[in-house]
Amino acid sequence: MQLSWKELQSNPVVSLIIYLLIIFFVVFSTKAYVGYLAIEQAIQSNVMRKAQLEEKIAYLENFRLPYLESEYAAYFIPHENGMASPDEQVVKFIKKAELVMPNVTGTPGGLYLPNRS
Repeated sequence: MQLSWKELQSNPVVSLIIYLLIIFFVVFSTKAYVGYLAIEQAIQSNVMRKAQLEEKIAYLENFRLPYLESEYAAYFIPHENGMASPDEQVVKFIKKAELVMPNVTGTPGGLYLPNRS
């Protein structure tokens, strides 16, 4: 006895098995697609990290290393760290608005002379 497709579809057990198979394959295909996207993202991340590393190496090889090996390095490196040479002075610039104010301090001519400490 051979059953037709309509008879198989009307059987509740066969319908349940078909629905479970469909759900299983949907879950499996979704999981495979998410794994594919994770692999693509990891590849893209590694490509970006490689580009950043190549840029950093190029900077070190083409700029920083020749800079450190130059004769001016002994002069510029202390300045990068905020240290002045023995023959240099630190100059402080003051805005003009701080020097000219109304006569509120009682000094002659209305000039405000800040404390020089």
